[in-house]
Amino acid sequence: MLIVGLFLFAVGVLIYAEPHHHLANGILSILLAVFSLLFGFGGFYIGALLAAIGGILAVVWSPPRSPVRAMSSRTAPQGPS
Repeated sequence: MLIVGLFLFAVGVLIYAEPHHHLANGILSILLAVFSLLFGFGGFYIGALLAAIGGILAVVWSPPRSPVRAMSSRTAPQGPS
């Protein structure tokens, strides 16, 4: 079951490297936590709990917007008419 831990580590790196895929990677993290709990004793259960908490946080987290995108979405200030 060491492989589940390695997959969880890889998913964590992916969440950090590609924040725009946080929802899919968070769900994958939760699924891996449940899998480790059912079939691999869950890392003495604390590992599965921490993986599930991390997955939930990744799902609800919203990545920061790109500064370029934020600037292009602003409208120019309107002067006096």
